Amino acid sequence: MSTGTVPDSFKVAHVTPVLKKTSLDRNCLKNYRPISNLSFVSKVLEKTVLSRLMDYLTQENLLEPYQSAYKSGHSTETALNAVHNFITSKLDEDCFVLLVLLDLSSAFDTVNHSILLERLQSKYRLGGTVLSWFNSYITERYQQVKIEDVLSSPRPLVTGVPQGSVLGPVLLFSLYLAELSDIIRHHGVHFHHYADDTQLLLAFDKDDVPNAFHKMETCISAVNTWLTTNQLKLNCDKTEFIVFRSRFSEVTPNFPPLTVGKDSINISSTVRNLGAYFDQTMSLENHVTNLCRSANWQLRKISLMRNYLDNKTCEILVHAFVTSKLDFLNSLLFGLPDSTIKKLQKIQNTAARIVKRKGRKCRTTPLLKELHWLPISYRIQYKILLLTFCAHHLERPVYLSQLLRPYTPTRTLRSSNKLFLTVPKPRLKNYGYRSFQYSGSYLWNKLPDHIRTCYKLSTFKSLLKTHFFTCSFVN
Repeated sequence: MSTGTVPDSFKVAHVTPVLKKTSLDRNCLKNYRPISNLSFVSKVLEKTVLSRLMDYLTQENLLEPYQSAYKSGHSTETALNAVHNFITSKLDEDCFVLLVLLDLSSAFDTVNHSILLERLQSKYRLGGTVLSWFNSYITERYQQVKIEDVLSSPRPLVTGVPQGSVLGPVLLFSLYLAELSDIIRHHGVHFHHYADDTQLLLAFDKDDVPNAFHKMETCISAVNTWLTTNQLKLNCDKTEFIVFRSRFSEVTPNFPPLTVGKDSINISSTVRNLGAYFDQTMSLENHVTNLCRSANWQLRKISLMRNYLDNKTCEILVHAFVTSKLDFLNSLLFGLPDSTIKKLQKIQNTAARIVKRKGRKCRTTPLLKELHWLPISYRIQYKILLLTFCAHHLERPVYLSQLLRPYTPTRTLRSSNKLFLTVPKPRLKNYGYRSFQYSGSYLWNKLPDHIRTCYKLSTFKSLLKTHFFTCSFVN
């Protein structure tokens, strides 16, 4: 690091082709996913550089706040909560919301090295030995295809950030793409990035459909021009858009196709967004249905081998393949009808019976208590409150922290030092009550004082689970 160079041996990647699905044709190269592997020591070096560079960028406030990938305290769940909050809040105001999911073609592989280095120098003020190190890190890299013990001849990588690296997709690509945010802001469109996935959001009234679509198309055209200039390509075939509307809307306009580049894209009824399925009325019924189907398939496989597993191993498998699915993005499910939540609770009940070797008619409440599993409704609240704690006390991510406002009474009260949050007053229970700014504040204020005033995350999590366990099984 002091010499500003990266050893050549650290810049050679072994690419292993892995079949995407076992059912696909092995003779078709498109069915393989290239997995790039670098040496362990090179990743240790990159991790050190990443830590120091992130500290510098954070101190200088140079990071894009609406880029959620590969940042501590940021995840697909926090990103989707921000998007979900925007959509449900606007639907609560009886607006329509246009969501465009932009997709880039092989984005990590087409980054121009000269543009990246120039951007690191001009926008992020890196120079001297640091810039020399990044120049050495990016250039003169090679990769070899490895199948079993056979290696192909090395081929140079003249573009792109290193795949399989710590710095490449984690930070360098995000810095390369950061200027795109300024272009989107200039057009007055709300957005959110997650790695190479960009979401554009625009709220509009039912009488303003032509202007809204024109505004979005103008923004996308400017985005496409910037991408072309920076040697990136918009994949129109995978770009989707959807218009959200309230289920109580009396009038539903006919929405025209959206022009993206030279292509015309028709409206979708459901889109898959970072693992969540959004439908036009944000009921999330498709999301829950797909989740239940996947979890039931895993439970069926575990039940077939149950006789060969001890209790501990079976519980580990259930947590790995079933509970993880039930907990994934569950903070988006707050406020959904009980009939929807019961579908997920039924899966958890079945999992408890399988672990404890009980029949279908066995009551599950004692089983859940014995296993120390919180019911689904409390797991949803638990996740929301963890996000609220991080946003309120740790102020990360910023885009969730901005949605929470501390409660300040007009005069001195005994409750002034209890860290309450201001709870907004939504119009509709189906939408406004489901937004993060409402659910986070509402659930936070309901907590006992000793939990709400706790500042240590590990202690907060322990106290919170104990509190919910008591509410579930003791009261």
